[in-house]
Amino acid sequence: MKRYIILLLTAICTTIFSQNSFYWHNGKKVSLIENKNKHFISFRNEDSVKVFNSIKNKNFIIKKQGKFNNKLNFLTKMQSKEKYDWKIVENLNKDDIIKLKNNNVYSSKSFTWIDGKDIVTSSFFYVKLKTLKDTSLLFKYALKDQVFIDNQNKYMPLWFTIDCKLNNAIDALDISNKWFETGLFEEVQPDFIVESLLNCVNDPNFTNQWGLNNIGQSGWTTNIDIKMCNARTITTGNQSVTIAVVDEGVELNHPDLANIHPTSFDGASSTSPSQVHGNHGIACAGIIGANTNNNLGVAGIAPNCRIMSISANFSGGINIYQQFADGINFSILNGVSVMSNSWGGGPPNALVDNAITNALTMGRNGLGIVMVFATGNNNGGVSWPANSNQNIISVGAISPCGQRKNPNSCDTENWWGSNFGNELDVMAHGVFIPTTDRQGTNGYNPNAGVTGDYAFI
Repeated sequence: MKRYIILLLTAICTTIFSQNSFYWHNGKKVSLIENKNKHFISFRNEDSVKVFNSIKNKNFIIKKQGKFNNKLNFLTKMQSKEKYDWKIVENLNKDDIIKLKNNNVYSSKSFTWIDGKDIVTSSFFYVKLKTLKDTSLLFKYALKDQVFIDNQNKYMPLWFTIDCKLNNAIDALDISNKWFETGLFEEVQPDFIVESLLNCVNDPNFTNQWGLNNIGQSGWTTNIDIKMCNARTITTGNQSVTIAVVDEGVELNHPDLANIHPTSFDGASSTSPSQVHGNHGIACAGIIGANTNNNLGVAGIAPNCRIMSISANFSGGINIYQQFADGINFSILNGVSVMSNSWGGGPPNALVDNAITNALTMGRNGLGIVMVFATGNNNGGVSWPANSNQNIISVGAISPCGQRKNPNSCDTENWWGSNFGNELDVMAHGVFIPTTDRQGTNGYNPNAGVTGDYAFI
């Protein structure tokens, strides 16, 4: 039986690696397992973007996307101002690809690497000359194949980066193999996008969560984020840590919130369980604790921590301070470690101030609960209660370009700004945040179904 299994596995592996796809590395062919379900596409201009948006087949899924700025045009010695969109798309059919290529959209192949990771060839490949005297040879081949010499490596001047997107009829992998096989160049290799290097989780909307991993989405500033992928290698939270979300209430059965604490509280009725009085609470809960690597929705920052829903009726008006105070004190008695409070403003209230002091001094068996409050959104000084106690962590909002969120920041939402002042402790992503939404036709996103259970806030 063992011999049979070994022979069977050998036959399977021989079949896999006998495929024609490969690239050259150190003078040897490296086999590639083609994945015909994914494609890298890049757009030459706005018209080509419109062609993509007009595709009738809407079963495709955008797995990743971003923007790229060309560097120095080596031939003209001028800085290129060109910026273009790229996407990795799943489930495009053959007719879609033909239509895109006929309308100035570059498309290239994807593969599955031997370790199981998906890899996609971009429109780029890399060339190493044998000597700098061969630069004229590079020009000749670039002109012949209508490709763009993007830049010469300033640290290793024999290396050049080539972009194929100006020629929709070619593929970067194919042309890199063709150039190497001439024997005229030292090395020629394609550029691979290794998906696991871009996304550390497989949640579909993670690519839009710029605050967790900013890759320049929508032309924003790369790396303005919280470095979540690096943080995940240290911790994703712990079941022993409970985070109370004091807000309009969290849906206790949301499919992307796996770690809801069994205990909850509704300040409006002073009873358990919590109620859902509006949309904001579940949005905050998703940012904190949405499940990760479940191929669903968004990724939370600390998915292994438990979320405790503490609800209040923000729109009720009457007795709201008691609702807040009761919710805070309930959290103290029920083992909460961190309290998230994305509310505030208006005149200070001593009832709530006392409850906050209780949490800071009596919570966690005398260690104190970590109290986090938003600074406010009216583009002025830090609002109460964020300014009421020096032991509160007061959080302001940052734009995707690294600015304080303000009416003139790059997000273009000119009707609000994040509050600021001496009491401000830390800034966090605060605009265009994909997160969980109420299910069905409720919530910020009125569309029913799983895709409708998420929204941008």
